Amino acid sequence: MIKFLKYIVILSLLLGLGCKREYTTEPESGKYGGKWLWVKSVGGKSGVEIKPEEGTKIVRYYKNDTFRLYRNDTLKVLAEYEINGQIQDLDKIVYSDIRTFDYYFDPEIEYARLDSAGLQVWDGLIDGYFSFFTRE
Repeated sequence: MIKFLKYIVILSLLLGLGCKREYTTEPESGKYGGKWLWVKSVGGKSGVEIKPEEGTKIVRYYKNDTFRLYRNDTLKVLAEYEINGQIQDLDKIVYSDIRTFDYYFDPEIEYARLDSAGLQVWDGLIDGYFSFFTRE
């Protein structure tokens, strides 16, 4: 009987480990897939323009709907994402299972679109910011 219980416990552990979500590092080939370098953000009530120091912020969209944000080559945000509808010409990106590493990342929802210059991301607020990224 004890041998049978050990067998059940080991089998349960193996099955449980097999259900763990895998975060891949392979770039996605979808619409937003790849590595994006932050160029600037514009917005707020007075139309403030914020430009980064070179290479300070990079976002990546991966297969298995994984999103990562890096600041100075250090991982700061790991999340799952999905494109969930559209408002005008902006895709609604919904983030879940958000993990941050010494970094403030608030949005559960952002809106994005691609144009000839690259990726534009809007925070969804009336007086909010548009951030502009180029593909690296």
